[in-house]
Amino acid sequence: MVSAALAAVLAGCAAPSGSGTGPANEPSLLDRGREALSNVLGGLDSKPMLSRLKPGAYEPSNEAIGDEIDINDKRVSHGLVPLPAATAYANQVLDKLKAASGVTNVPGKVFVVANDQLDAGATPDGNIFVSLGYLRNLQNEDQLAALLAHELSHVLLHHHDSSWIGRKQKEMMSFFEDSALLKNTLENVVSGNNAPTKPYTSGQQETLDRMLLLVKLNDRALQPAWGRRQEAEADRLGVDLMIKVGYSVADGTLPWLDKVAEWDAQQAKLRAELAAQRQASMEALASQGRIDSSAKMALDGAMKDVLEELARSHDDGSKRLEEINVYLDKVHADSTVARRATVTPYTQFMQQRDVKATVDGYREAFVARNQIVDRKFAQALPTLRRLTGGGVISSHALPNYLLFEAQRGGGSGVGNEQVLRRSLAAPEPTWEPFDSAAAYYGGRNQKAAVAEIGRNALSRFSNAPSAYPRLVSLYMRYGMKDEAATVFVECRRKQAQMRLACEKALKK
Repeated sequence: MVSAALAAVLAGCAAPSGSGTGPANEPSLLDRGREALSNVLGGLDSKPMLSRLKPGAYEPSNEAIGDEIDINDKRVSHGLVPLPAATAYANQVLDKLKAASGVTNVPGKVFVVANDQLDAGATPDGNIFVSLGYLRNLQNEDQLAALLAHELSHVLLHHHDSSWIGRKQKEMMSFFEDSALLKNTLENVVSGNNAPTKPYTSGQQETLDRMLLLVKLNDRALQPAWGRRQEAEADRLGVDLMIKVGYSVADGTLPWLDKVAEWDAQQAKLRAELAAQRQASMEALASQGRIDSSAKMALDGAMKDVLEELARSHDDGSKRLEEINVYLDKVHADSTVARRATVTPYTQFMQQRDVKATVDGYREAFVARNQIVDRKFAQALPTLRRLTGGGVISSHALPNYLLFEAQRGGGSGVGNEQVLRRSLAAPEPTWEPFDSAAAYYGGRNQKAAVAEIGRNALSRFSNAPSAYPRLVSLYMRYGMKDEAATVFVECRRKQAQMRLACEKALKK
């Protein structure tokens, strides 16, 4: 299992150290090989990463915000999928990995989020959020264990306590602020508040509408990509935990990293194309005088930052795969990494009626969402009506919210308020339906209804920190400055970490 990079180094080391023709003090090929190997391994020694963990009780992260708040924050930003069978199964796997670490009282559980990307993230509170897209693309329990072992390793190694994650959290908050600004400005332009006197052509209006839907419906990363060293450390500790539990690295970790590499390459290309397309559309509208100067100034910076964020990917998956092969050769040469994969339990779990119906239903909903972004409302409607007409996910927020957007986009108002209310009353709430409800009532100048929507949102998410700047931004979008100021005061008093975000939202 020797990587190509290591093979090249070892091939060069085959010559005797005295066979070179350079000066006597020039490093030998063997010395250079050792240096190269050290660089490949990120400067880490040959001991397993597991040996670096301090046995005993887990020391809570300095960045932990409390389990309930942490979960509610993800409800706001991503939306959780009520899938008890999936979380129960995944938490059994996670418990095995926690036990193998030698650290006791490790907090956190696994939750499933409504995201079609291959995405997962661990929080300082130890919770691990895994996308439905991931569950659908894994083939066995070993690959699930590899994913969970990697995310658990970030928690065990206290990566969230580093100054690096603080910077990344600020970047993500800046991304949210730019997205909020972009959404508010686009909605003002689309509604005509910032439009020039001459009406938009149908093509120009469609461009603006598509951009607004893209910002509203785009999957957001569960966390910013870690730095290369943090990823390498988590990969290595993850492998140690896999081997100690008895999972197959050959059929678990390696194919999982292979999926990551392939997915990252695909997404980088698609997002780069999307960024170029959207930027070109905005520049064309501006050059035609179709967006006034104040709107253009607001959009330029926000659009640039949002599109750059969408184009980001994790550290190159192919490099991570190569480096973990080197780590295996150096640290686990005598270990059995090619154990038989645990396939049957995972297959049986994925074929459970509720699990299969949920995974398949959300996959269809994600396709319909893409159709809505492309303004193909008529194509999306039959699928969404069927998904919300009965079955396991008929009461879930996402399909009902998408049905509302598809009917609104297609010009049909029949029963739309009822669909909207269903999405707001879903067993697992997400923020988007509240945003759409505000747009629905705000467009009818029913500001009392918008205010009630805002109050209900804070209540449903148990006053989660990230709800505050979103609500301030929502109220400002509809000119409700007094309501926005009231939420801002509460944000400053109760959610100190969100003060700057709320302040920026208030100024928009």
